[in-house]
Amino acid sequence: MRLIALETTTDAGSVALFENERLAAYRALQPEAYSMQLLPAIVALLGQLGWQPGELDAVAAAAGPGSFTGVRVGLAAVKGMIEAWGKPAIAVSTLVALAAAADPHAAPPPLDAPAIALLDALRGEVYFGIYPRGPLAAALAGPPPEVDPAEEAAAAQGAAARAAGALAPDARASVAAATPITGARREPGAAPSAGPPAAAAIQGVAAEGLESLEHFTRRLAHLPAWPVYLLDAGLGAKLGLTAARLRPRPGLLASGVGRLAGPLLTAGRAAGALELDALYIRRSDAELISLPRLRAQTRPER
Repeated sequence: MRLIALETTTDAGSVALFENERLAAYRALQPEAYSMQLLPAIVALLGQLGWQPGELDAVAAAAGPGSFTGVRVGLAAVKGMIEAWGKPAIAVSTLVALAAAADPHAAPPPLDAPAIALLDALRGEVYFGIYPRGPLAAALAGPPPEVDPAEEAAAAQGAAARAAGALAPDARASVAAATPITGARREPGAAPSAGPPAAAAIQGVAAEGLESLEHFTRRLAHLPAWPVYLLDAGLGAKLGLTAARLRPRPGLLASGVGRLAGPLLTAGRAAGALELDALYIRRSDAELISLPRLRAQTRPER
C-alpha cells in the first residue's frame, strides 16, 4: 500500500510518502508558502522514490482544525490530485494526526494508548483532542458531529446539573468544573454517556473542541495524567503541565496523517472529492459576524 500524506493546517507543514504503513520519505514545508511549495514537494518526493501517481492507493490530508487558508490549500490540492489520478482520499483530524505523529529518528508513539493533543488556537484559546482509546480508535470513529455551540452548551450544562444532583456534595465541585465540549464523539464499542465531559473521557469517549486556556486548565485537572502531544512546549507551560507529560512533536504531522490513513483506507473510510470536507471547529470571523445578522434579517415577524 502506497500513500501520499500531507499537512498544511499548522505552521509546521509537511508532506510524507508511506509504503505498507511505514514512512518512506518526507519533506518539511516553509510557513506561509504552502500554495507554492506543496505540489513541487510532492513531485520531488515521488521522483526521489521513483513512484508514479498510478501506483498510489490513496492521498491523505489533515482536514483541520488550524489555519483556515492552510486547510483550504491542503484539501484543494488533494481534490485536484484524486480527480486527476482517479484515487480515493482520506481526511484526518489535525489533532488526531498530532497524537499519532512520529519523529523519524525515534520510535513512533503507540496508536492505541490514551493521549491528549493540543494546538495553540491563539486568542487565549486551545484546540484539544482527548483520546482515551488512542488516536487510531478516535480516527476510526469519524469526525465530531456538527452541532450548534449554544444548544450543545445548554444540553451539557443540564446533564452536568442532573449528574451533580445525584452525587454526594463533596463530588459536585468536580462535576461543575468540567465545562462543555464542542463536538464530542463516541468511539465504536464505547458506552454512551450523558455525564460531564471529564467523566465521559474516562469512560472511553473521545472528543475534540475549542476552549479558553483557563477552562481547559480546569478540565485537565479532572483527567488522568495521559501524555500530551503538542507542537510548542510553551503551550504546555501556559496550562501548567509538567515536562514529564509533554510530548513535543518535531512538526512532521504528515507522518501522523500517513500512519492513520492506511488503517482508515482498509476500514473503507475513503472519500471522493465531493465528500472531502474541512474540520474547522472554530467558525471564521466572517461567519461569527455575518450569520447572526442574516438570521435576524430572515427571522419571520410575529
